[in-house]
Amino acid sequence: MKKIIGRFYFKLNENQNLSGMFSNNLHKSNYAEQALRISGSGFVGEYKSSWTDNLGTWEANLEISIKKDCVDIYSLHWLNENSSIQFYGEGFIVDNILIGDYRNYEKI
Repeated sequence: MKKIIGRFYFKLNENQNLSGMFSNNLHKSNYAEQALRISGSGFVGEYKSSWTDNLGTWEANLEISIKKDCVDIYSLHWLNENSSIQFYGEGFIVDNILIGDYRNYEKI
């Protein structure tokens, strides 16, 4: 499996859903990602995420929580239909935008 490491940002829209952009070490461009809220408030919660890149269109369940033992750092997990984690991420909020990094492997 090729290691993927990328970056992203999300904004909350007026319907409390997320919209943003992402790219990674395999991309030569940025791509859009949308996430519809299932539960939660603010950025914390569960979402149904979808994105399109140069390889196709994808969907995953996205879980955003406050990182354990932290105050203002967020933990993100994109899970496939079998509830296996596809991507691990971390981020923080600046000017009402959640920005961070993600990868397809757990151990750093």
